Amino acid sequence: TALWLAGPAGVEGVEVLRLNREEQARTLPMALEMCAGLPNLKVLDLRWCPGADDTLVACVCRSLCSVSLEELNLRGCLVSDEGVMCAVRSCTNLRHLDIGAWPYSRLRGVRMVTDVSLFFMAQCAALRGDDFKLETLCIAGRRGTTDEGVD
Repeated sequence: TALWLAGPAGVEGVEVLRLNREEQARTLPMALEMCAGLPNLKVLDLRWCPGADDTLVACVCRSLCSVSLEELNLRGCLVSDEGVMCAVRSCTNLRHLDIGAWPYSRLRGVRMVTDVSLFFMAQCAALRGDDFKLETLCIAGRRGTTDEGVD
């Protein structure tokens, strides 16, 4: 079951939640509230959502959906190492993580994703072994990561 969030809904069987880009400001608080009641959510797509940041990721990671979440799209969001590490630590069934495209490179004081997150993922993979499920990671356009971190 997929849900394009455009109005109030509260369906427990929802597996896909995508924010409507035009209505992000109105739908983001509702999306957070819904995550708490969506134990079967597998895909959370918040790409280019200006309100998606480390705090939002932490809220998602504390909700029921963190156990079932397999795909998290945070492309173009204000997420830093803190949010990425929280998602990798808490969402143990995560298979696909998109944290690419960093449009905020000129903002001072904004933390970003660096090799710290990548090293953390490598440590999680080593510790969890076969239980580490992450298959794909998109970091295209993230300036804080290097070839060393990717290796």
